Amino acid sequence: MKKHIANTFSKASFLFVLFLSLSTTALFAANGDSNTEKPAAVKYMGTINDQIVFQLNYDNNEGQSFYVTVKDADGVILYNGKFNDKNFSKQFRFYKSELGNADLLFTLTAQNEKQSQTFKVATTSRIVEEVVVTKL
Repeated sequence: MKKHIANTFSKASFLFVLFLSLSTTALFAANGDSNTEKPAAVKYMGTINDQIVFQLNYDNNEGQSFYVTVKDADGVILYNGKFNDKNFSKQFRFYKSELGNADLLFTLTAQNEKQSQTFKVATTSRIVEEVVVTKL
């Protein structure tokens, strides 16, 4: 009987399988007019050098100033910046070991408008080991 153990990554590292659920919640001012929402998206780009990579894209056709804030589940601000790019695109990298299974909140807030867009990114990691037994 021959045992064949297939591991996706080396034994020194864990296999991280990320199940991302991007749930978008747009928060608006009292008028609740969702037609004024500007298109924004957060995408999972993969992992590079043990870092999880997310890309934030935002179409800011009018070139108005806006703020980008990234917080962890405890409300700790991991990143805060002010921009006025018309076609904004920025990558954010977080070490897997530091992030763990914590959720991240990406928030875009327009400076002159009372609205914001919030994206919640939930990550889950697990170890997968595959074992195949073959009879010869």
